[in-house]
Amino acid sequence: MPYSSRKTVTTGPHLWLLALFIGLCAPAQAAGGADIQVQLEGWTDAGPVHAALMRADQADWSAAPLHSVQVTGQRLGFVAVAPGRYAVQLFQDRNGNGRLDLSPRGIPLEPVGFSGNPSLLKGKPTLADSAFEHGTAAQVLSIRLRQPRRARGEPTPLQPASAPQH
Repeated sequence: MPYSSRKTVTTGPHLWLLALFIGLCAPAQAAGGADIQVQLEGWTDAGPVHAALMRADQADWSAAPLHSVQVTGQRLGFVAVAPGRYAVQLFQDRNGNGRLDLSPRGIPLEPVGFSGNPSLLKGKPTLADSAFEHGTAAQVLSIRLRQPRRARGEPTPLQPASAPQH
């Protein structure tokens, strides 16, 4: 058969079905939302990390989370999250009891973290302090796990001796 620059394309029913399937699935996937990945700073392998994704327009953290995950690694994720304003809170469960342990004064005894890495000097941040915007594209958040403060009476680690000042 001689070479011909002319090509014939046949369009059978399968090709039309494939085109229809692709056309229908693309909007459905976009409407489902995009992933939110969280990279943990200060993570150790001392226990699982529990994380909760909250709507930032809620009154406080006590509402039920939209999504919650438990991981034993340095990364975690929330899958197919619709665009909106959210906040993430997490803690590392060092003793494996499934909850954040608090002192009698309500101070965390295990590492905690919040999206936006707000200051914890005045206590637990508000949802607004930890809020971020999530659009239609996947995104990566970096959240620092803050180590608990030492309890009173706990020995202070030894400091290196400094040279005498004259």
